[in-house]
Amino acid sequence: MLEAFPPRTEAEATADVRVYIKPDCASCAITAKVVTEWAALNKRVALLIDVNSRRELLESYGFKVPVIAVGDRIVGQFDTDLDTLKSKLFAQWTNP
Repeated sequence: MLEAFPPRTEAEATADVRVYIKPDCASCAITAKVVTEWAALNKRVALLIDVNSRRELLESYGFKVPVIAVGDRIVGQFDTDLDTLKSKLFAQWTNP
């Protein structure tokens, strides 16, 4: 569901967290949990997401415009209030 991936760019190499998110239902809940933890820590995150709609969903919930985008790899940082992000993410994934 969530796996580390080797960096291919300088931006990915300097990220605090590099995660690959597979497109399955189980990863949705885990992604929401992990993403909220990153937001709380204000970490710089690189995500490799192989479903475009998932990437757009994350961006719509406070993911800044990616510093870099190569395919579906994005690097950025959350700047949304943690409680707001949690409620939006969990609402989306528990009530499609």
